[in-house]
Amino acid sequence: MKQSLAGVAAVAVAVSVVGLWFLGEPIEPEEALAGTTVVRGTGEALARVELRLIPRALLSSLQDPGEVDARQQHVTSSTGSGEFRFSGVPPGKYRLEAQAPGHVPYVLPLVRVPFANPLTLDLLRGVTVEGSTVTAEGTPVPGATVRATGQTQATALTDAQGRFSFTLPPGRQALSAVRAQEAGALGAPIPVSLDQPLRGLRIVLGAGARLEGHVTRPDGSPVLGARVEVFAEGIHAPDHRVGTDATGAFHLLPLAPGTYRVQASSPEGGQSPPQPVELTAGARVALTLIPEAKGPAPGESAHRLQGHVIDSRGHAVRDFHLEVTPLDTEETRALDFMGDRFELALSPGRYRLYVSLADGERTEWTFDTEAHALTPLDVRVYPGVALSGRVVDPVTREPLKDITVLTARYGLAVTQADGRFGFRDLPPGAHTLTLQRPGAKAFHPVTLEPGKAQELGDLPFVPAPPAPR
Repeated sequence: MKQSLAGVAAVAVAVSVVGLWFLGEPIEPEEALAGTTVVRGTGEALARVELRLIPRALLSSLQDPGEVDARQQHVTSSTGSGEFRFSGVPPGKYRLEAQAPGHVPYVLPLVRVPFANPLTLDLLRGVTVEGSTVTAEGTPVPGATVRATGQTQATALTDAQGRFSFTLPPGRQALSAVRAQEAGALGAPIPVSLDQPLRGLRIVLGAGARLEGHVTRPDGSPVLGARVEVFAEGIHAPDHRVGTDATGAFHLLPLAPGTYRVQASSPEGGQSPPQPVELTAGARVALTLIPEAKGPAPGESAHRLQGHVIDSRGHAVRDFHLEVTPLDTEETRALDFMGDRFELALSPGRYRLYVSLADGERTEWTFDTEAHALTPLDVRVYPGVALSGRVVDPVTREPLKDITVLTARYGLAVTQADGRFGFRDLPPGAHTLTLQRPGAKAFHPVTLEPGKAQELGDLPFVPAPPAPR
């Protein structure tokens, strides 16, 4: 049986991990990643934790990380003092998983190797929850996907006898199961406590219900890339989520009979009121969800642009963050799309478009609405590339220390005694570096190509003339 879990806490830690990567210095390849496993809440060392590094490039076409060939993974275990080390791992992006008996599986969706700072993985104590999936006649249902939704979300695949097993955190959990067009769920969320393992649970599968509908703006126009979430009764985390297509349509099948609430979020961040819905076996229910309007209303002369986002390997993305900024006002609109397509209503003019994925791939470029009004935009995102250089005095060519080198969006670096600075993860495209010291600034444009680190050499610090008053 396979189990995977990505909790809110794990995602939060992943964000901090990415931040540490940019702050730390790379370590030698022979020690690619190291750290300690502890028990959450007490901090005591946790021994015999199995840890796996899975290349993220292998996950893009898989629904379940457990499908990755064991020979393509890197595996280690924590020692009696909770310490672990990965050695000989090629540089790149990985998913980190940690599992220990009696503890909830821990997942970092993204970690970069090599990684300088030691990690602390705090695993939450959990309790065993076991059961089986059967038909209405009591026949076991093998190969069903069982989902537990509560504080976190976990999935397990039933074995040949229809049995499943989880290690879940304390709290209320909603359990449901699907196979092909069949679905079922427990009648109500179950309370999970550390002192009471749960065994003998029974989920009966039958005809699943179909939930479909449209997400529209208040004026009735469809919303592309909206996020539709379905919540089981009494549970605050979504049990299902799906994006809308170009017509604003969404489809969810199969869903277990029961009471749910459904809510849609537009890319601009507006939300529809939660809508209760009762699903029965085999039913087909249609909804229209209208998120509140957010963002500026386009004028009558606005161009409606559509685009498609793909990653550096040519795969369609599942969701992405987009920012669009008119060059004449610098007032940025931030949008989050679910799926691989976007739609924008923009007044005529020139704009800067920034697109980023959760794994750090991104791009930034400038376009004109007139040129792209009738042609869909194909936007490809790339891993970041390294940029380095040395700031020198324009006359003596001596290196300058403590010069701040800023980018418009991607942080800053400070020159060392030898005048050198560096960035490890800038997106390909055009950038302007601002060199700054008290009372003076200099500007240097640079264009980065995908997959190519760039050394700028010596950059003379020639202060720009002051802006006219």
